[in-house]
Amino acid sequence: MKKPEKFIIILLVFLVFISSFAIVPVSAARYEAEAALLHALGIIDGWYTEPFDAKPGAKLQRQAAVVALVKLFGKKDEVHALTQSEVDGILSRYSDSHLIAPSARPYIAYAVKTVIQ
Repeated sequence: MKKPEKFIIILLVFLVFISSFAIVPVSAARYEAEAALLHALGIIDGWYTEPFDAKPGAKLQRQAAVVALVKLFGKKDEVHALTQSEVDGILSRYSDSHLIAPSARPYIAYAVKTVIQ
């Protein structure tokens, strides 16, 4: 396995692990500038109505973390190149795939296809 793939797998496992805990920010505005930048870059677009919504006790959804990671690595074009039948086929082996938000399905499928295998 190549070093970048190992890094991505470790990063995904880490994000999945931390996303299972409640994230309670010290101050709601503490990371507002950074989140606004990520929103402007399209990394967290489509998941939040505001550039940053840090409510005390809010949890980062794992699917949102995967979408952000795929976008961060600049793979939006590859994700959009997947057909709906490819996405459905990749996710069909998971019994809880129906719980994935429609907008996140192609990103999750891409991550499964390229990283987890």
